[in-house]
Amino acid sequence: MSIIYSEPYYDQYDKQYVHILTCETQDPYILNMCTRYLRKPLSTFQNMNYQYCSNNHSLCSYAFKNHYCQHKMMTLEDMPQLFMLLSQHYDFDYKMGKLLEKQNIGEYGRKFICILHKKQS
Repeated sequence: MSIIYSEPYYDQYDKQYVHILTCETQDPYILNMCTRYLRKPLSTFQNMNYQYCSNNHSLCSYAFKNHYCQHKMMTLEDMPQLFMLLSQHYDFDYKMGKLLEKQNIGEYGRKFICILHKKQS
């Protein structure tokens, strides 16, 4: 099982905040589509204990890489492209969304999108 989220992120190249597509997974196929990055506070008022990803996994996240521009991550606008890529190998479960909808916004502003299950062969 893998979970896809939308998460706010400051894009240093475009100098603006965007919502990127992130995931929690151990699936090698999905991890190959991602890049690992360190979450940063959205404002100077957020108190986050900065440590490298290897020491504090809660501050790390996996974001889907943009296939057209390698230094960028997929945003909400890229969701149809991501779903097309994943639909060959995974089923999407949106039913859990209603259950998690009110409880899924954490201190990082992360929002639940869907759960992925590997298709049965």
